[in-house]
Amino acid sequence: MSAPLTVALLGAGFWAQYQLSAWYEIPGVRCVGIVDPNHEAAQRLADRFAIPVVAASLEELLRSVRPDFVDIVASVNAHGELVQQACEAGLDVVCQKPLTYDLAEARGLVELAMNTKVQFFVHENWRWQRPLRQLRTILQSRPIGQIFRASIFYNNAFPVFQNQPELKQYERFILQDMGTHLFDVIRNLFGEAEEIFCRTMRTRSDIRGEDVATVCLAMSAGMTVNCQMSYASKFAEDCFPQTLVTIEGTSGSILLERDFLITVTTPQGVSRERYPPHPYSWSDPRYLLVHSSIVDCQRHLAECLRTQQSAETSAADNLRTLEIVDAAYRSSSSQLPVPIAR
Repeated sequence: MSAPLTVALLGAGFWAQYQLSAWYEIPGVRCVGIVDPNHEAAQRLADRFAIPVVAASLEELLRSVRPDFVDIVASVNAHGELVQQACEAGLDVVCQKPLTYDLAEARGLVELAMNTKVQFFVHENWRWQRPLRQLRTILQSRPIGQIFRASIFYNNAFPVFQNQPELKQYERFILQDMGTHLFDVIRNLFGEAEEIFCRTMRTRSDIRGEDVATVCLAMSAGMTVNCQMSYASKFAEDCFPQTLVTIEGTSGSILLERDFLITVTTPQGVSRERYPPHPYSWSDPRYLLVHSSIVDCQRHLAECLRTQQSAETSAADNLRTLEIVDAAYRSSSSQLPVPIAR
């Protein structure tokens, strides 16, 4: 049996209930406390999940209980301070994406974790969606020869601001929010990027940041990846929150289409199979694909915490994704291609 793990949740906002539900799907993981300055919200969550300790700060929590690690699901503006407090207390850290809004701050936090010998992981669940994991497995067998181009599409009109109204106030929106997911998926599937060209647009007067982005990435492997993301795209059939993918190679193609259908075309013929997400009783049907991936992501993180091994989405690795986000904004501002800094 796996060694038990105790976690304290730092944050009691919209995503906290789903993070907690996912942790309880993993045998041996138990939440021992919730930290949030909003005592009412934290207490509601604690009552629902029978969590013994509620505190307004990590310092207060540690007077009552010491977890094995913290899971930071607070607002992004609070991430830096909470990571620093956890590192100084010698607690391993799982932090919701995006790690920070500032690349230099993120680099400093990674260095701090290394210096304090704390495991530091980013909760980056998008790459753990079942169809995207299967896509990666298929690619590893190289069935379509040399890949020369891929396209990633996340275009919908889902009312994302209803559940997360604070997103309206972000000066940087879709690249910071969804770009971190999609660029991580691109890295997971195709390796590192060298250069980026990005155009953005704001289509609504009631938001501060961009809600449409179109990106072209030159990859180290020599291929090109086009990436589109939008919350302004109105289609007859909205496929939120699915990510659609087209991959072209010298011997065929691979398509991840609507409803989790993967079509592989090779010289041997065409194969089609669906890879739907695993359902959970606590999932919101609209977010099922995402909620299912949270469980798989956290299962991986829990195993890495137990074995003291690096996770796929370590904070150090996630810096490379944040470098792409940073370069995307610089390209959008200059309207020029921008090299991705290392």
